Amino acid sequence: QVTQNDIRRISWLRLENSKWEVLIAKRAYTKKWNPGKRWPAVTWWVRYGESYENTILRETKEELWIELKNYKLWKK
Repeated sequence: QVTQNDIRRISWLRLENSKWEVLIAKRAYTKKWNPGKRWPAVTWWVRYGESYENTILRETKEELWIELKNYKLWKK
C-alpha cells in the first residue's frame, strides 16, 4: 500500500570524466537500509519549494565540495 508520505521527489547528478567513467557512491554495509548498494554520488530528496536544479547544486557542494558552474541540465 503506497501513501502520499511514501512518494518523494529526488534529484541526482551523473558525474563522468573524459573516459566516460562515472563517479558512484557505495553505501556502508553497516547501514540498516540498502547496505552495500551503489548509486550516483550526489542524490537527495527535493525539499518542499525547492527546484530539482537547486537541490543538486546544493547537494554537490555539501557532498563533494564542488561548486558546479558549467553543467548540462537533463530533464525527464
